[in-house]
Amino acid sequence: MPEYVRHTKSPAWGVGVLVREAYDQRTYLFADGIARTFKTAIAAKLIEPAAEPDPDDRQRLELGLGAIAAAPGARAGVTATPKAIHLGLEAEIRAARDDPGPHLVYADWLLGKGDPRGELIVAQHQLAQAPADRRRQLAAGKVLAAHADYFVPAGLADARNSEAAWQLGYLDRVRLARRSNRAAELEPVLVELLAHPSARFIRHLVLGPLGDHAAFNYAPLVAAIAESAPPLLAELVVGDFTPRDTTLAFTRIGNATPLVKALPELRRLVLRGGSVSLSGALRHDRLEELAIETTDARTLFAKLARGRMPALRSLSIAAPDLEPTATELAHLLSGQVAPSLRRLALRDTVHTSRILDAILVAPQFAKLESLALPGGDLADAAVPGLVARVATWRHVELDLAGNRLGAIAARHLASAANVKVDGSERDEPATDEARILALAPDARVAGNAREVADSRDWLELGRDRERVWGRFADATDFWVSAHVVTRETTCTCSSRRPCKHGLGLLVLATRRPFPERALPNAFRVRQPAARRFRPARE
Repeated sequence: MPEYVRHTKSPAWGVGVLVREAYDQRTYLFADGIARTFKTAIAAKLIEPAAEPDPDDRQRLELGLGAIAAAPGARAGVTATPKAIHLGLEAEIRAARDDPGPHLVYADWLLGKGDPRGELIVAQHQLAQAPADRRRQLAAGKVLAAHADYFVPAGLADARNSEAAWQLGYLDRVRLARRSNRAAELEPVLVELLAHPSARFIRHLVLGPLGDHAAFNYAPLVAAIAESAPPLLAELVVGDFTPRDTTLAFTRIGNATPLVKALPELRRLVLRGGSVSLSGALRHDRLEELAIETTDARTLFAKLARGRMPALRSLSIAAPDLEPTATELAHLLSGQVAPSLRRLALRDTVHTSRILDAILVAPQFAKLESLALPGGDLADAAVPGLVARVATWRHVELDLAGNRLGAIAARHLASAANVKVDGSERDEPATDEARILALAPDARVAGNAREVADSRDWLELGRDRERVWGRFADATDFWVSAHVVTRETTCTCSSRRPCKHGLGLLVLATRRPFPERALPNAFRVRQPAARRFRPARE
């Protein structure tokens, strides 16, 4: 518990606490929201012990201390301490975040205390009644701009690629993103945001790219959210990036179990990272949607199968060669782990026929409304048995797109019930950017491959059956070839395989069709086992 003090000459400042002490100086944060620095000798004369403040002032001081700790380098004179706070009225807002009534009552009280947040609540409420009204838009913007240092966390204001949406005087939705490595790191921005009074009722948070052409490590940000534990956070998306930003294999989220435990109001959780783990069984009373995309899901199902999520309605897991065991599926779909589950999606599974068989006999399957197993290895041989049991799964919307089904088998299955299939993908293997860039030896090569794919320096491009080829103009001309099925690449450059040119060619082939052209005569392999192509001498 901090030691409370007061300034004998300025009782209007209210109770204060010591923030920092340096050589011959002491800094105190007072209940009026201002941090003041005194010479040690002056402080000894004018600062004296004080009784513990009332709960509202104590809460304000705690918020101010948290904000100072989160943003120690904030501009002088800027503080996140609220000018006024009423814990009872804020409790009513937390209980009904979308109800303007408690907000307007609080606005009246704040206006009486001289806190400009009351004016912001009123202006944003009026705007919500007529969002297209230009005058109300300008009025709300004017209030926000006039007190920007008070309302907006400094780090968020400086994060150019981030986005924020307000609701009735407080931040409601925030997306943090860092497009360039020259921009500020997101971790201190996030820590400052979560400690700021404007984010006391934040409900939606999205973490986007963390830089350009580098490995993304979301683990510190996830830990910061778990430590701060925003009480109303209902939606969290970690890893909102595209293949142009980075590759899934070069991202890390780490252990998500403490995060889930720290957010009691969480309804939707999306985790996208090459490394995602759970240290224990996942238990949450209100989580309704869980989506995980990773490069290794071997341990996830065991933890999920031992969990307890009574409100979960949608579960989606995506990972290369995904293969939950029959036992794990039986536990997960027993009706004890997720009794409310209605939508299940498992992407890129192997032994898809076995997985489907295990799901069809699970107790919870009767309550499912949709089952998606896209990108698996379900083959034509499984179709007759599946059609024979159509009565057991007719109630489910079944998605088998991207499996290894031929056109005839796909039509036969689609005619039996409500099934989404696409037999054409059997002859055209998937070569999406994320999977291709995951073949790179490191994040640097993956980033360079993306640049090669975006480059205009391709002088020639062609496709010869299952092999694509091209001539790329760098310091010299490089002849590049890649097999779209095996993804083996060859190149005349001297870099380690797979090089940026080969991966870039594969990425480019996913974006647009190449003209059907045979390998030119100048494009030959010197030896049958050669690793790279070299142009023949004229």
